[in-house]
Amino acid sequence: CSGLLKYILMTDGETKTLSYNPALDYSADSFYQKATKKGDISTLPEIPGIALHRPGHIGIYAGNGKVIEARGFAYGVVKSDLQGRGFLHWLYIPHVDYDAAAPDLHQIADQLRTIANQLDK
Repeated sequence: CSGLLKYILMTDGETKTLSYNPALDYSADSFYQKATKKGDISTLPEIPGIALHRPGHIGIYAGNGKVIEARGFAYGVVKSDLQGRGFLHWLYIPHVDYDAAAPDLHQIADQLRTIANQLDK
């Protein structure tokens, strides 16, 4: 599951070139532990591109009550309803600047939309 997030963070949004960065190589729980801004799922802000966490699993909020998550070999990468997926927390992804003008968030949101559109087909 964290591989999806690492792929998005380590891939250039324009050229789709993957560049491994060990500073971003976290597990689901490590992403949560390293986050400087996080909260209970009941306070989830409507910000596509923030992460959702439960112990041992992480997904990416796509907005409008939807989450993109890698659910393993049996399911693959799926777009799910947030409701009922058991996420307990939201978090700002470490190393992503969530200021309104930050290109990183826009790149993450663009890649999420691309993934979501592919899943809808």
